[in-house]
Amino acid sequence: MSNNSGSIINGDISGSTVGVTGQNGSIQQTIYHTHDSEAVSKIDDVKKAIDNLTQEIQKNKATIPEHEEVIKTVETIGKEVEAESPNKYTLMGLLEGVTKGVGSAAGTVNSISSLKTAIAALLGIAAI
Repeated sequence: MSNNSGSIINGDISGSTVGVTGQNGSIQQTIYHTHDSEAVSKIDDVKKAIDNLTQEIQKNKATIPEHEEVIKTVETIGKEVEAESPNKYTLMGLLEGVTKGVGSAAGTVNSISSLKTAIAALLGIAAI
């Protein structure tokens, strides 16, 4: 009869390293990598939405007086989303600034809405 026990030696968001102690004090090391594909997918959705919004701002820069500043703000949103613990209030403020900055430039309204939806899904909240 085998009597095995395990203990987590190391772990992070991408996986865990587990040491398994078997009979007679022998040690086997088994590595299980688990990826939260749903979280990765949500981050990818946010990145795509950021790229789409940036493209729309570039296309409409003639009608967006401070387009360079708005693009920098969108880049800041990307950095905040990639933080270990993104601050939803910071993101809300940045998104509000981008919304005001682009005004009603063609295509940007839908792109901002898509970005808000993607960020809300990533943060697990109803809306942002």
